[in-house]
Amino acid sequence: MLDPLEVHMLDFPNIVLKGSELQLPFQALLKIEKFGDLILRATEPQMVLFNVFDDWLQTVSSYTAFSRLVLILRALHVNNERTRIILRPNPSVITEAHHVWPTLTDEEWIRVEVALKDVILADYGKKNNVNVASLTQTEIRDIILGAEITPPSLQRQQIAEIEKAAKEQSQLTAKTTKTVDKFGNQMLVTTTTNYEQSLYASRTDWRVRALSATHLHLRTRHIYVPTENIDENGLTYVMPKNLLRRLIMIGDLRTQIGGLLFGVSAPENVKIKEIRCIVMPPQVGNHQSVVFSKYAPEHELLRDLEPLGWIHTQPSELGQLSPIDVMTTAKMMATNTEWQGENCIVL
Repeated sequence: MLDPLEVHMLDFPNIVLKGSELQLPFQALLKIEKFGDLILRATEPQMVLFNVFDDWLQTVSSYTAFSRLVLILRALHVNNERTRIILRPNPSVITEAHHVWPTLTDEEWIRVEVALKDVILADYGKKNNVNVASLTQTEIRDIILGAEITPPSLQRQQIAEIEKAAKEQSQLTAKTTKTVDKFGNQMLVTTTTNYEQSLYASRTDWRVRALSATHLHLRTRHIYVPTENIDENGLTYVMPKNLLRRLIMIGDLRTQIGGLLFGVSAPENVKIKEIRCIVMPPQVGNHQSVVFSKYAPEHELLRDLEPLGWIHTQPSELGQLSPIDVMTTAKMMATNTEWQGENCIVL
């Protein structure tokens, strides 16, 4: 099939045709009456081009159109008669003269695609003695595309055999370990049972993180603020370096921590906000977010200070606010009336 197309594309050097390992059933196109009649009436070899997408690209994306075409071709390949009935359920459905497939609305195509998928899966389940309900979405996709997959029953059997062989091998293996005690005496220990040979490992590299966290304070030696997209008419915030240094020192490489910013306005200029303290409320953090209580803290030391936003650590730098940061700020402003949007920032 590629040879005539490659010859036809010699005049278009910017187009490269590549083969695919997927077994797409393009031969099912020959089962369509329009193509069959064209072949029967042919008197000489000729190149004929058809748009098998019809006018689908006017309402759906190219990905949806290709998926729909693969569904139709696969269904025609496994059950030609049933597919014809699904594509034209009643005589009122017509096919335009310049089209290949019946003219249906988007809602009708959705119902047709679901029915075609059921036909394909039912044929696969019957041939391989597999319950269709036990198939995963990845297996369903591979079945429709024609990729080679192992039937679930055979796959489970192979997994069970591998696990059994590994278990038998581990039961018969003796392991000798050479260790040294605190007095310098060498000890040879031979173990044959599984629980004596088990190795326990943490899911996280906590040791590397703990050692690296002790050097976080070194990152505060060189702190810079990017000057791009700074509004000269906006507010200016002054952050003491000792506060920022202390926050970074108690932080972690992955788990986020955060605090609420409180400060005052400069006496000579109300547009300059001086951050005086960082309040660390009870919080739950992970590598993606940190969660506070939605109520702002109350303390006698905060009476003369105004809220200026909040600050948190993160594993990597982002070019903009994450959706989680926006939601956290919105919840805090909605719950606490003293939090004003024009004064609060997120660092």
